[in-house]
Formats: sequence, structure tokens, C-alpha cells
Amino acid sequence: MQVALAGSFVALNFGYWCTASRRRTHSWNMSEIYHVVEHHTEHCIESSYTRCLFAVIRASDSAQWLKDTNAVPNTPFWTKWLEEAYQNRHDVKFDAVAEMRKLVTAQISALQRRQSIARS
Repeated sequence: MQVALAGSFVALNFGYWCTASRRRTHSWNMSEIYHVVEHHTEHCIESSYTRCLFAVIRASDSAQWLKDTNAVPNTPFWTKWLEEAYQNRHDVKFDAVAEMRKLVTAQISALQRRQSIARS
């Protein structure tokens, strides 16, 4: 039993050593498995997180992955913004930041109404 354990330990260490001794260009070269396309957009360079998110939605033609990866909070507010952004992803006149401000203003107004009703 001890000989088998020692033999497996030696074999594993030898495998790890062989893997580590390979050239770095071969160690994590995933180019044969994945095809990566770089999208450069001016929205992500100079501006806000909201504009960058919208640029990524437009480039990827999807918004679901933002929820799946927790890139945005899982709240009704963000869900509404993601729906609006996804629906308008092909509209060049859509202003993602203005839409965000509109939703924030509406949410603040709703909270203020709730507080005033609670005080009454």
C-alpha cells in the first residue's frame, strides 16, 4: 500500500514537473479551442460604466450574461434598465445614461412618495 502511494506521488510530481517545464507559449495557449474577437469601442474608453455596459450589450447582442455573471445587481431597477438597453441595442440615438437617470429619478420619486405616505 505504501509503495503504491509513493509510486503515485512520484508519477504525479513527474507529470507536474514536465508540465511546468514546457514553454509558456504552450502552457496556456487556448487559441486552438477559443476564437477571440476584440471589439474596441469609444464608449468604454472615456465614459461611465453604464455606457460601457450598453456598448457591450450592443456588441454581444445579449444582456442575459450580465445577470448571470453578476456584472449588475439583481434588482428590479437594473432588470428594467437591462430590458430597455437590450430592446434599444440597435438604436444609435438611444442614450443609456439618460435612461439610467430617468429610472433613478423615478425610483427616488417612488421612495419619497412611500416615505410621505408612511409619515401620514
